[in-house]
Amino acid sequence: MKYCVIALCVCLLRLAIGSVANVLAALKAEKIPPEAQFLTGDALVKYLRENQNLFEVETTSKGQGKMYMVMDAKFRNRNTRPPVADEEGDDYNDDDIPEKLVNRSLS
Repeated sequence: MKYCVIALCVCLLRLAIGSVANVLAALKAEKIPPEAQFLTGDALVKYLRENQNLFEVETTSKGQGKMYMVMDAKFRNRNTRPPVADEEGDDYNDDDIPEKLVNRSLS
């Protein structure tokens, strides 16, 4: 009896994995039309309500209030952290080990 239950679980697991793979492949193959890629605001909400069923879409004032936090695309490729120079200069890492440290390790 235990073996039958285990075999049933294995079969169900194979079916579940296969169906997930099929759904993912279908979603990957689905292309977004070029005109839909540039929609914003109410037009985007309307398009999503008509063409997708993964989640519900609505517009809220909370979402509109957060839009000021979104960085402008022209700043996307800028380096946010300036390069930091070594305190000792450029050749700091090229020096040999000081003699006092060499003598200390030998004794």
